[in-house]
Amino acid sequence: MKTLGGLIALLVLLTACTDDADKKPATPAKPDTLKRDATVVKPAWTADLDAIGQPVVAGDVAVVIAKESGKRLKIVGVNTKTGNQIWSHPTGPNKVVAGYQILPNVTKTASGRDQVVYYDAPKKPGSGPDDLRGGIASVDPATGKIDFTSRSVHGATPIGSCSDGHDVCIQGDTDTGQFTDLRLDLDKKKFIPSTDNVPSNARPIGADGLFSTNSRPGERLGVQREDEQLWSTPLGRMFGPDFTTDNGWEFVHETGPDRYTGLVGHPSVSGKPDDPTYSLDDSAMASFGGKDGKVIWAEKGMEPCFKPTDFDDEGDLDEIAHPVRCAVSGSITHSESGDSTGKDATATIQGYDPETGKTTWSHPLPPDAAKELVEEKNAIVIRDRKKIVAKLKDGPKLIDLANGKTADAGKGTFMCQTANTRFDYVLPWINPEGKRIYKRGGTGLFFPCAADGSAAAKGMTVSALRDGAIKVSDSTYVLSSGNGLVGYTIAKR
Repeated sequence: MKTLGGLIALLVLLTACTDDADKKPATPAKPDTLKRDATVVKPAWTADLDAIGQPVVAGDVAVVIAKESGKRLKIVGVNTKTGNQIWSHPTGPNKVVAGYQILPNVTKTASGRDQVVYYDAPKKPGSGPDDLRGGIASVDPATGKIDFTSRSVHGATPIGSCSDGHDVCIQGDTDTGQFTDLRLDLDKKKFIPSTDNVPSNARPIGADGLFSTNSRPGERLGVQREDEQLWSTPLGRMFGPDFTTDNGWEFVHETGPDRYTGLVGHPSVSGKPDDPTYSLDDSAMASFGGKDGKVIWAEKGMEPCFKPTDFDDEGDLDEIAHPVRCAVSGSITHSESGDSTGKDATATIQGYDPETGKTTWSHPLPPDAAKELVEEKNAIVIRDRKKIVAKLKDGPKLIDLANGKTADAGKGTFMCQTANTRFDYVLPWINPEGKRIYKRGGTGLFFPCAADGSAAAKGMTVSALRDGAIKVSDSTYVLSSGNGLVGYTIAKR
């Protein structure tokens, strides 16, 4: 999943209720209770790192990006058994658009070796736009030894694995003066033309071949697999005339029914580049077939909320039997500092039939919970495709996704995620209008919480860890929190 944010138009939450959204569940019967292991787990270790987001794991090493002195960044490898730092290297965002999140990445070479890959930090930072450029480093996660660093490149998109799960694929410029799709072959240690299964004038925006073209105007959405373009259609026909992936995108692909569901960003309504305001009513969400692009349903003012946590890095999973979405209204403003402020926000959780898009049940949120939802604050992460926890008018509730029935969420401990981190980087990204943007972003930090989103009094529990932390093994988990990178070991019983 790729999202643009801040001054580049952070993906926002949406709105617009349908007539079906006003219907209440047919019966007040309670769902099955959520089985929770309330055993308290103390941290096994804490690494003193000012992480900008969650780590990734390669073997017994957790890899995380953290802030460094002088408004710089470093990428760090930490032993997940002891918490000892194994290695550290300077890194930077290169010329990636400032709205993208900066994330650690582990990929595989064609020969099967795990490698940490990242943009190398500028060697001699100054004030010009070219000072951000650098090579892509490929590192052994176990030792931190740099296998090689590529030739210098202007990287326009974050580093990611190619669609086959190997090497590195980006959009960048290696001195041609034009951004193109590039593949860094980690075994051959050189850039080669991208074979990431999208047309030459397009970029991937989802799993299994979903792409958008670079034409402006005239952006198209389509799917290409095994070098065969299955279909393409004007993006505006599906989402609206002013929509573009330049303002962000978010799609989940279900491999079983071969179905994409998601959204594309839309223009702001304020006209203020530093503090853009978006009408939540203007957003749109659509679901369409992967093989033919046939629209299954499309609604203005819908957002994929309470999303499943067990899809892979490309937003790919087998099937969501009981999907949910949110309808909201009001507006949201993203400040230059990275804060998001909702105004007059309303939100309604909806269950719907994925084959038709018809709403099957709904629950409106009270004003404070709706505001938290649109501002993406203190979201509860729960690894259960059948149930979610949400704050309704009569308190935190467990909601059965199959039918919308509710029960008290209880006094257990859950995993909450803060809003995405924001920080200043030493060198600016310069937008097309010439504005120098220093603000960058990562992902949210985790903390144990009660069902109402407040900090949990008893600390972390087994179920909370399994809900949201990054799994190393059945007994070992790691996460980034406000206190640093933290490791946990669940005792055998």
